[in-house]
Amino acid sequence: MEFERIDGQTLLPRLPHRETRVGEMRPPPAEPSLTSGGHKKSVIAVAPAMLVTAYPLLARQTTYQDPGADYYDRRHAERVRRRAIQTLERRGYLGILEPAA
Repeated sequence: MEFERIDGQTLLPRLPHRETRVGEMRPPPAEPSLTSGGHKKSVIAVAPAMLVTAYPLLARQTTYQDPGADYYDRRHAERVRRRAIQTLERRGYLGILEPAA
């Protein structure tokens, strides 16, 4: 159990409460339980995304091919280049970008 000093003299146990206003204490929030329906709701929320991914794979009888970490950069190269230039300009750099090779 942890203790804290009050007025430099008194030691009081540190309670698991949270102070909301000066002098007002509130008990800690209750632990989430699987019986409240939150778990079921999250499963139902994710199910459509899983079906959208799984259906084409099953229909074509193929396996999932990960597009890679730089998929967005390759697909939107001009947008990525423009953002990089804007970031450099905001930091005070000026220059001209030329393609390498």
